[in-house]
Amino acid sequence: MRLGFVSAIVPEYTLQQVLSFAHNAGFASDEPYPKPWQTPKIPGLGDVNWGAFVGALCDAGYAREVAIEVEDRAFEGSPDSRLDALHISRRDLLKYIQG
Repeated sequence: MRLGFVSAIVPEYTLQQVLSFAHNAGFASDEPYPKPWQTPKIPGLGDVNWGAFVGALCDAGYAREVAIEVEDRAFEGSPDSRLDALHISRRDLLKYIQG
């Protein structure tokens, strides 16, 4: 698995499979999806156990790239702020996947 940019959706994994990975990693609940609200945070600043999630993806045989989406409102101020968010996210995720 590599951390990088992806140019297309990977069709091998359905939404149900991804939700199953999340549930097996221990941070998804049994509540219906989608939740009525969320507070998006970048990797390293939120509550997601990314090590468990990446481990579940690896256990399932996923070996493709992953992408980082910056939806954290703390980083919406400027393009430089969003770039900072990408650097922070990358630094955090590199603990679990190849760069």
